Amino acid sequence: LLGDDYDAIAENMKKGIGFFLPGFHGTEEEGLRNIVDNQLSPSPLARSAFAEKALENAGRIGATQYILLAAGYDSFAYRQPDWAQKLQIFEVDLPDTSRDKARRVEGCGWEKPKNLNNVEGDLLQSDWVNVLQSLPTFSSQRISFCSMLGFSYYVDKEAFASLLHIL
Repeated sequence: LLGDDYDAIAENMKKGIGFFLPGFHGTEEEGLRNIVDNQLSPSPLARSAFAEKALENAGRIGATQYILLAAGYDSFAYRQPDWAQKLQIFEVDLPDTSRDKARRVEGCGWEKPKNLNNVEGDLLQSDWVNVLQSLPTFSSQRISFCSMLGFSYYVDKEAFASLLHIL
């Protein structure tokens, strides 16, 4: 989904090799690979793998809806395994982020999965709840599994607590 942005991000990261890897000796490509493999990738990959395994287990015991709060550029809906196709997936994020992701997905030539629902709204406001509840594919009577991966980095403690009260 990064598309052309990948090269710009990689170049900026190469400029920061000294910060990320003090005393590193090697090529820029080796430094970049080291940063990505050992510093940047492990946390998001591990939390996604954990959430997806927990979602699979939740599906086994009755969850039929997956709500990704602050979905960002998460790609689960586009690479979902067979067991997930019985779920209704709801990606909640800011309108600009949702639209940019849709543009990038289209640029990849991917089709929107039939069980994917986009919910535009600000998690720090309660408007997204109304949008979610108004969708015909959502039911407050069904068991939902929610994930919120990485969002807490961007908000203060009070705003995060307020969101948890909404949930």
